[in-house]
Amino acid sequence: MSTYTETFGCLSMDKPTLLDLYRGGQRDFRGLDLAGIDLSYTDLSGIDLSQCNLARANLFHVNFSHANLSHSNLTHADLSCANLFLALLSGSNLTLANLSSAYLFNISLAHADLSGANLIFANLVQADLNGACLLQASLAQANLSGSNLSGADLSRANISGANLIKADLSDANLHQTNLGRSNAAYAIFRGSDISETNLTDTHLVHAEGLDRSFHEPTRSPYQWQGLDFGSQAELDIAQALHQQNVLFYPHVRTILAGQVERHPYFLVIDGGKCGVLQIEQDSCYLDLKRDRLLNQYGIILIDSYATEECQDNPHKVVQEFLHRLRTLADGFTG
Repeated sequence: MSTYTETFGCLSMDKPTLLDLYRGGQRDFRGLDLAGIDLSYTDLSGIDLSQCNLARANLFHVNFSHANLSHSNLTHADLSCANLFLALLSGSNLTLANLSSAYLFNISLAHADLSGANLIFANLVQADLNGACLLQASLAQANLSGSNLSGADLSRANISGANLIKADLSDANLHQTNLGRSNAAYAIFRGSDISETNLTDTHLVHAEGLDRSFHEPTRSPYQWQGLDFGSQAELDIAQALHQQNVLFYPHVRTILAGQVERHPYFLVIDGGKCGVLQIEQDSCYLDLKRDRLLNQYGIILIDSYATEECQDNPHKVVQEFLHRLRTLADGFTG
């Protein structure tokens, strides 16, 4: 008796039948209609599902190592956490598929359609994505080191925070792609379209094919001792504190009540007591709620000084601040 069912001219098969045949040694399941099938948590290593219809299939945590899924329809399929080590997916349609946290080491996805696919946290080390379509795909935090993305369409894709070390992006379409905070050291960009590409905080050391300006991060014009400062007043105060031989942390931002402070400041520690010296462009700025919270955490002095005052006479500002801090410290210990 036949184990296949014909549906709209295509041969289909249910899960129990497929798994029984697989366990019996069969590996060739080419051309089947398996749309919507649930094969989650199964071991199907080495299976041949090429040219199959796997649209909307649940393939969560499936072991597809060394499997052949080339030229298959995997639109909207769930392949999250699947093991696709050395699998073939070239020419497959993975539009809007979920491949988050999937293991795709050394996989062949050449010329596959991954438009809108979710590849967050996926392992794509040394993957072949030559000519693949990744339009609006999400590859945030993915590991793409050593991968071949030459000629790939990554326009409007989100690759923020990804590992792109030694990746080949030559002739790739990176128009409006988000590469912010990714590590693209030694990556190849020759011939790629980087128009409107977000390269904010992208690590591009020794990257090839980019204009020299991309390799030189924007530095503050106010630098001293290898530190960047936001203004001349900040730099002057740092130097004045240094001359007083006190421990201080410049340009500190804290998180108070779940919110990041808008205004960076100097945290000064002298005689075991902590104080905050803040430079304000607006001398009328006050944040009493913030000050109360800092006091509760042991900051005994919070003083704000106008930018002009800090820049015109930084030594006087620092001496006055330290005098107040030491006076308050004596009061606390007395």
